[in-house]
Amino acid sequence: MARPASGWISTPDGRDGWATYFLRKGDAVYVVDQSGAAFRLINDVYGPTSTQSREYVMQRFTTVEKYISGRRRNCTTKWPGTAEPGHSAFDDYFASKFPG
Repeated sequence: MARPASGWISTPDGRDGWATYFLRKGDAVYVVDQSGAAFRLINDVYGPTSTQSREYVMQRFTTVEKYISGRRRNCTTKWPGTAEPGHSAFDDYFASKFPG
């Protein structure tokens, strides 16, 4: 299960997130938890929403190097571990962005 507001507190590889960055600069920071209830409310008001599949997230965000060829094939990401479903960093990220 994703930690509350984890997408703003830290990055998947443990670096400070935007909330921490702005706090250190002396700014007031308010981080609101994202709950699954928000997705239900959006569906009730605007109708069904579409989301990206786990495969799409892996291709575009977490395991990019597996899906590209040529010179950029050697690129690396900042994701720890496998960056795939089943790894806590991937599962927390996916849970924080998409309805379960």
